[in-house]
Amino acid sequence: MADSAGGSVPTDVTGEKIRCGKCGKEAKNPGSRLPHGWKRKGDEPRCDECWNKEHVLRAIVIPVVSPGENVTWKELNDALQEMFRTTTRASNWIITELAKRETRPVGQDAKLGPMPPVDDPKPAPSLYMRAREVFPSLPPQSMSSLIQSIVRKYRAKRREVVWRCSESLPNYRYPQPLPVHNQSWTPSLVEDRPIVSVRVTQDKRFELRLKGGARYRRQLAAFRGMCTGEAQYGELALYQAGSDLMCKMVAWIPRRAEKKLEGVLYVRTAPESLLVAFNAKDEKLWIWNADHVKRWAAEHAQHLQRWSEDQKAEQRPVPEFAERRAAAAKKYHHRMHTAADQAAAYLANYAARRRFAVVEYNDSDKSYFEKFVWYRLKERLAIALDERGITFSEPSAAKKTA
Repeated sequence: MADSAGGSVPTDVTGEKIRCGKCGKEAKNPGSRLPHGWKRKGDEPRCDECWNKEHVLRAIVIPVVSPGENVTWKELNDALQEMFRTTTRASNWIITELAKRETRPVGQDAKLGPMPPVDDPKPAPSLYMRAREVFPSLPPQSMSSLIQSIVRKYRAKRREVVWRCSESLPNYRYPQPLPVHNQSWTPSLVEDRPIVSVRVTQDKRFELRLKGGARYRRQLAAFRGMCTGEAQYGELALYQAGSDLMCKMVAWIPRRAEKKLEGVLYVRTAPESLLVAFNAKDEKLWIWNADHVKRWAAEHAQHLQRWSEDQKAEQRPVPEFAERRAAAAKKYHHRMHTAADQAAAYLANYAARRRFAVVEYNDSDKSYFEKFVWYRLKERLAIALDERGITFSEPSAAKKTA
């Protein structure tokens, strides 16, 4: 069997079985590809369980500073704008084609059947081949990635759209990100500056210089791992965020060395503090008050109120301070997100230093600051704990209300 990366036939394949090089788990040999969820570490395959214990999937986002040599911003922007238009049109075309295949249930006793296959039955061409005919300028691997992501989104929304009719078909607006397959881009370091070589159009590649410095030290550490082979990189995406061109790279990053972990750290929100942590004896171990966050919110609310009063003084439809108000709102949202990220990092570092095995998080009491970005705090905390090998859990509904 040939490895998907072009390697030789591994010694762990016998007949129709393939064996994990770490735990010995066997699975059916699918031929030239590894089973679903399996990865290859060097010459040895890893099952999904062993791989997830050794690696963590993360997205690294770094802004683009400039294109490479002999390429101007205009040439890069022209190519990207054309690709953004194509991916937007292709995304709406693909999801419409998926909806056209559906047979809507009729009658009181009707049931929602299984999702129709993505590939048309023979001899009709597959959805991929039809999409390639309609959008020939999109690189083939980018088209394949686009179809897979849209099929996942449609499958998640299918019941609400087809059966309950509670939602409309998802609509993609310009500019949609350009997905780039892992075989169509390569990372490199030139004088310790991150650079990616990306296939943007069918026949042209661009070198993109990414931002560096202390602000992106976490992203650069993962990027160096991708360059050395320590981290296994996957798909890249280019997208527009305001006036900035962003480069998003997905990679499997090795987990930190495991320590002996034990015990549960109980984290709660409280009326007088943003986060409070207790041990099993209900002893208070750690507190983060975050008084400055409430101060930011009060100042921002006061500014919005005063701007609202000034706008009523016949400054319509666009007041002279519209840009300052928009900039203040953007700064406030960035502050809230940064505060949530910091709280998650502080708590995860404390749990790792004290070697807790589980963190039970309960945010049912939001009276301290109801308008805080609680969803982002919980999301970032789960990610930070997972990177440190600590289990994130939430109490049951009955325990939350107790």
